Amino acid sequence: MKLLTKSALSLALILSLTACGNDNKDSAIGNAIDATKDAATEAVEATTNAVDSAEEAVDSAVEAVDSAAEAVVDGVEEAMDAVDTAEDAMDSADDMVEEAVEAVEAVEE
Repeated sequence: MKLLTKSALSLALILSLTACGNDNKDSAIGNAIDATKDAATEAVEATTNAVDSAEEAVDSAVEAVDSAAEAVVDGVEEAMDAVDTAEDAMDSADDMVEEAVEAVEAVEE
């Protein structure tokens, strides 16, 4: 009977230790799962933040391109105005030369 009691107590002790061992494994697995979930959540948040930052950078780049395009258009318009002004000045100079030639010819006659 003593042997049976000792055996039963030993078996109960072994089962308790085994159960604790399984609990530790389950706990370790649970902790690993939780850590993986946390890491995945943080990765998703970091990715979302990176996408938001990229969108802002693209928006800024688009605005810069638009501003540059407007500056180019303005520059071309100003250059065309300058060409028109130069053409007008050349026409006026040509008219003045013709008038001067006519005046010289009139004096010579």
